[in-house]
Amino acid sequence: MVRHSYNTFFDARIRDRTGDVNGLFQSLTPIVPDTGINGTDNTKYRCKADAANTSLDWEEASFTFVPAAGVTKIRFFVWSNNTAANFLDEASIVEVLDVASGTTTISANTTYGDVNISAGANLVVNTGVTLTTNTINLESTSSSYASLISDGTITGTINYKRYSNVVRTGTSGGNDLISAPVSGQTFGSFATENTNLAASGIERAFAPFNNVSGAYENFDTTDNAATTIVAGQGYRAATTDGSNLTFTGTVNTGVVNVGITVGTTNAWNLIGNPYPSYIDFVTFFAANKTQFDTGSQAIYGYNAAGSV
Repeated sequence: MVRHSYNTFFDARIRDRTGDVNGLFQSLTPIVPDTGINGTDNTKYRCKADAANTSLDWEEASFTFVPAAGVTKIRFFVWSNNTAANFLDEASIVEVLDVASGTTTISANTTYGDVNISAGANLVVNTGVTLTTNTINLESTSSSYASLISDGTITGTINYKRYSNVVRTGTSGGNDLISAPVSGQTFGSFATENTNLAASGIERAFAPFNNVSGAYENFDTTDNAATTIVAGQGYRAATTDGSNLTFTGTVNTGVVNVGITVGTTNAWNLIGNPYPSYIDFVTFFAANKTQFDTGSQAIYGYNAAGSV
């Protein structure tokens, strides 16, 4: 299922208010529109004032609506006694794509203001196709994840909201082993954006595995502020409340190579999926199994309860 909505933003100054005014932009509750008041490509929306009908100065607001067919712009008026008294402003309509479930495929060059992909839903951008957008927001839960497969080109910022377990307290909670599904983000910006990362002083519960020391080594907001979160690198992470961590960057579309090392303590390496989509285990394993130790040719999952 796909829901299409349209957002617009405006600034307006109401200098004089006389009579019974609908249109002081306090709460912006859109009602049933009248079409055609200013031509076939404009729609009129009346917005209710606040209960006190108080005079307003500058206001910025947004709302979501479904325009009539062919509508490309919206105009804003002050209304007095059900008559458009003063023209205020005009804004172009920008379409927002909401992928709520199933799979949606972009098969032609397309522009959206924003794209939102719910947990369990999938968006595919076909080969040779460009999707232009401000942001793509992908959601997840503890058991379901949004998927974005790009065989074409995506212009815009990717925000992947990746669920992470609540930090262990006593016998409850735990960690998750996760990886960045995008590229280009530093840990400093990641930590600033994700205030729900479990913390102790400047240390955060976000740690790569060091097979030289044989330990997970937490990043901190001072020494690792400029450290890039590497695509394909695995990290142990935990949140304060069992919620999503937002990774922001660009989508990986090509082959991502991850170096595997043998440490002085052990040979284990923590790696992860570098894409904002599921990967095929059979294909991945067939391409990489000869790189694994002959006695350890398997993929191991992590159980926060203590068993692997």
